[in-house]
Amino acid sequence: MAHTERVRFAARTRFRRGVAFLLTAAPFALGLYACVAAIMQDHSRDGVVLLGIGAFVSLLLHLRTKGSLPTPGPFETAAVAVDEGVVTIRTGKDVVELRPKDVKRAYVVPRGGAAEVIIETENGRCELSAHRVAFAREIIEALGQAPSQKPCTFGFAGGLRVTVAVDGVLVAWPLLRRRRFVPHVQIARVTDGPEGVTLALSDGSTYEIAIGGHPREVEKRVALVERLNEARDAYNRAEGAGATVHLERLGRSLEDWVRESKALTSGGGGRYRAAAPPPEVLWRIVTDPSEDEEKRVGASLALRGVLDDEGRERLRVAAEAAASPKVRVALLASADEEDDEAVIERMKKRA
Repeated sequence: MAHTERVRFAARTRFRRGVAFLLTAAPFALGLYACVAAIMQDHSRDGVVLLGIGAFVSLLLHLRTKGSLPTPGPFETAAVAVDEGVVTIRTGKDVVELRPKDVKRAYVVPRGGAAEVIIETENGRCELSAHRVAFAREIIEALGQAPSQKPCTFGFAGGLRVTVAVDGVLVAWPLLRRRRFVPHVQIARVTDGPEGVTLALSDGSTYEIAIGGHPREVEKRVALVERLNEARDAYNRAEGAGATVHLERLGRSLEDWVRESKALTSGGGGRYRAAAPPPEVLWRIVTDPSEDEEKRVGASLALRGVLDDEGRERLRVAAEAAASPKVRVALLASADEEDDEAVIERMKKRA
């Protein structure tokens, strides 16, 4: 059932008004010039044709630059309905429907008890000013952009790129070829400061993400802190869920272990059926050499329900890095084999 609240709404297309006007008016102006020139040379029919071509091209460009978002303007009151997989924005003159496939990026910028939602699409950007932070988070979740659903990258001055996902935060300087990944399990607290964001780590040290205090960076810095805290909450919830999911064998036959682990993510059932952790958490378990071997094997078996070609290659890379023969065989079997029986056979050979 859709949940509707009233917000303040503004949008702008990717082109500024002046640029869009020049771009769309130029063909018409050229057509008009060609028309006048042709008439002066007694070629009236040719002039009309050229004018028609210019007007047609102008119309096409106008429709292209207009995009799917309303004409740029100040904030106005709108009703936003949030349903599963669609966000509907109704103003006095426009109705805009946004779906996950339409959105490149979306994030929340808290403003005291209220919040702004920034939504970026191929055609432009819109801003929703909600009265509640919880409703703002509900909007981005419906668009498939919540921390548990998709990583979000923030760009800052100097080429700094900070990517926040459900398993941790990646801080990268592509120009300097430097990067550091900090998993959420190592982060005790996130603090926002005038010059950057500080991560207090569980070992007592701190890690500073130096952003600078330029006014243009403030919005993104606030959004980064919000995203980090939401991602940490999602990680902790997933860890709690993970505790109820039996990834280890726990006395099951090999056949039951293989089938029931896959069923966690593929929608099947079994004696050990429970709410599975998000794939990002399963990946963290698989690639963490400090995790229990049997738990890593169980996580790789569970990932079989959601593996695509990229995931299979990622699993093979993790297998090559594994020192344990038991883990390596299981990871390679999970990556290479779609059939349960084939996975079971390869794991039996190792046993």
